[in-house]
Amino acid sequence: MNGSESTFLPPRASRLWIGIAIAIAGPILVTPLVRTGSLSLIPGVIYVLVIVVAALVGRLLAGGIAIVLSTVLLDRFVISSAALASRAEQDLWAVVAFAAVALVVAELLARLDRTIRREERERERLRFLAQAGDALSGPLAVEETLRALSDVLVPELADWFAVDVLDGGHIRTILVAHPDPAKVALAHELQRRFPTDPDAPTGAPHVIRTGVSELTETIPDEMLTALIEDPELLRTMRGLGLHCAMVVPLTARGRTFGALTLIGAETHARYGPDDLQLAEEIGDRAALAIDTARAFADEADARAAAQEMAHRNEVLKDVTAAFGRADSVPEVLNAMLDLGVRTAGATAATVGIVDEHGHVDVVGLSGYEPDDRPYWHAFDLTDPLPMSDAIRERRAIVLSTTAERDRRYPALRGRGEQRDHVLVCLPLLLSDAAIGAFSASYPPDTDFGPDDLSFLRAIGEQCAQAIDRAQARERATQVRLRFDALATASRALALTLDYDETARTAVRLGVQHLGAHATLFVHERGGLEVAAHADASATGDDADEGAAAPDQETLARAAADATDQATPISVPEVGIALPLTIAGTTSGALAIGVPSIDPDDEDDVGFAQEVTRRVARAMENARLYRDRDRAAVTLQASLLPPEVPAVPGIDVASLFLPAIAGYAVGGDFYDVFELDDGRWVALVGDVCGKGLEAAALTGLARHTLRAVANVDRPSEALGHLNRALLRERIDGRFCTVALAIFDPSVDDGARATISIGGHPLPQHVRRSGDSAGVGRHGTLLGVAEKVDLHDDDVSLQPGEALVMFTDGIVGKREAAEGSVALRSALRDGAPSSAGELRDRLERYVRDEVGVDPLDDVAVLVLMAR
Repeated sequence: MNGSESTFLPPRASRLWIGIAIAIAGPILVTPLVRTGSLSLIPGVIYVLVIVVAALVGRLLAGGIAIVLSTVLLDRFVISSAALASRAEQDLWAVVAFAAVALVVAELLARLDRTIRREERERERLRFLAQAGDALSGPLAVEETLRALSDVLVPELADWFAVDVLDGGHIRTILVAHPDPAKVALAHELQRRFPTDPDAPTGAPHVIRTGVSELTETIPDEMLTALIEDPELLRTMRGLGLHCAMVVPLTARGRTFGALTLIGAETHARYGPDDLQLAEEIGDRAALAIDTARAFADEADARAAAQEMAHRNEVLKDVTAAFGRADSVPEVLNAMLDLGVRTAGATAATVGIVDEHGHVDVVGLSGYEPDDRPYWHAFDLTDPLPMSDAIRERRAIVLSTTAERDRRYPALRGRGEQRDHVLVCLPLLLSDAAIGAFSASYPPDTDFGPDDLSFLRAIGEQCAQAIDRAQARERATQVRLRFDALATASRALALTLDYDETARTAVRLGVQHLGAHATLFVHERGGLEVAAHADASATGDDADEGAAAPDQETLARAAADATDQATPISVPEVGIALPLTIAGTTSGALAIGVPSIDPDDEDDVGFAQEVTRRVARAMENARLYRDRDRAAVTLQASLLPPEVPAVPGIDVASLFLPAIAGYAVGGDFYDVFELDDGRWVALVGDVCGKGLEAAALTGLARHTLRAVANVDRPSEALGHLNRALLRERIDGRFCTVALAIFDPSVDDGARATISIGGHPLPQHVRRSGDSAGVGRHGTLLGVAEKVDLHDDDVSLQPGEALVMFTDGIVGKREAAEGSVALRSALRDGAPSSAGELRDRLERYVRDEVGVDPLDDVAVLVLMAR
């Protein structure tokens, strides 16, 4: 756009040649007019006009030619010979005059032309700036703005146009423009093969570093050779025909962030300072537009980021609330898959949890079609799978395409989801420990940045904490249920002391809490025997009723090993045998077939052992009770008559009920025996104490009375017993006795003499059904040396009975009112035999007095025949 506006030469060559033509032809043409016409009086004027015209058209060069030719013609043809003497002086002044006129005219014209050209350039500059401003005031998008600017600059100001900007500390070319798209493609290829050196001493890198423009008015071959070392690149650049270049900085708000490069090639041969000034003005406007567009984009990005952050915070809030409501691991997984991963944009997801053996169980799936479901349900942490790597390395695994997934993990090739997708796997981190991982599938070309992974990682951490809380609750619930089960087992085992019933209860508990089949093996008669067996199908419990019956021989061997080794013995796919160990002694084993517990889980086995410990204690207590009961039966046989003897003229029936259930020996006693003189003794007694503690005193009282009963009066026998008890020093214990000596030789009935030592009065039952106490109360025996005892006679008519009993028949509250029991027993009329009356009394005791089982019951019924 630069031209010449000098005084010597015109701006264009055409004007120069026209001016020269006028300078030559003009003087020649006007000379005849000057010589012959009226103009001969002022001949120089016409030549001055020619010189002025020549100077106007061809500037000083054409004017000079016209001066020289006009002077020559004027001197030769116009100036007279008479003035020959002064010709030299005239010629000199003519030349001076002509030159002055030409110079003044040329200078004025040059100045006028420069002014016009300056105005044209200014208009051109303003037009350019206006077009550039329109282009830069378009949409607030950097690349669209620069594309519009390139349409203005190419090819009017430059043949090549490029924009380079700083991006993260690196220089990035964001636009290359040229009228020929093929050359643009070539430029991009050259950039790829020969990246820009950020430390280059010239060009865009230097301008960006310094903020100072560069102007290369011409690009000689020597410059290309000096700047380009690569021969191929040098040949290519020579082929582009580059002539000149300008690089101007993009500076806004005091910061240089890029550069505009303008290169002349096909249509621009040279750049000048004016071109550089125009380029700098365009660069300033472009910098402001780019900075504004960037600020707008940053604001839009910040607004979008804020909206995305708000959305993610809302998702995290909802997910956290859902996790907080989840009481179990399945509920946590539902919240994770439906609210967590799927709300974050995933099309499908899985969740895997690591078990205590280092295996990963895929416990949650969402979004997969039937043919897309992963082919695995559990895998090892060492398996070459993305979820395994995410757990082991505790980092995100991002696979951008299915092809990349298959390349990095060949085990997945042709398996699982085959449609192209982005797969992301992240660990479920609880502090620094990975308790599992989750994977999410996204549509192809989904871009995952650090913020996206941080968001998914936050969801994963929330999920890990929720799973840990749910597992803790499940463990607490399981522990509570197991404590409840143990309490239930203890209560069930405490309901009976019967050995066989305890064994049956033990196997029922085994089926309820441990497995589908239970067999109790115990040591009996030197070997291991089956004490009880139960199946879930028979008991109706919730165990796996459809489970096949286990191999009993294998379980029996396991039970023997568990008994010998005092440790649980597990038989894979069969069951587990648990030893019955109490106080260091193993008395057998509880064998569980098809167990519902995990034989490899310490908590499960610990629970099973706790159940068997309770079973072992209950079985030991039942065994002790059984053995003690056997001993009590033997002892009771020595304390009571083996059978009631037949007394002449008297029908005798007896009843004995021990106070402590299961013990056949108590503190109450009775006896019937014959004296040496043919009389008979019937007695009922009660010693202080219960059960076995009372047995010793009972034996002493009974055998003492048998030894001293050969006396005249019953009170004498009771006196001897009192003295015997005091001699034995029985630690404050005492004894009560009702003793009757019968004389069966009496005709028409029987006669008896009665003495009472602190005992309830016997009852005389008449044939009418009425009853009344007989005898007088005496002193307790074994308390004091002096006792107050009485002898009273009673006559029994046939059908009448004497009922002797202990206070257990009526309870402590009615010890002196034994007639209450008899009235109840006689409600249906007088009995026909002693046995019938005894049976009525037993029913009364079991129905009425049984609620107060704190004392033994002894009854002796003697009915005259």
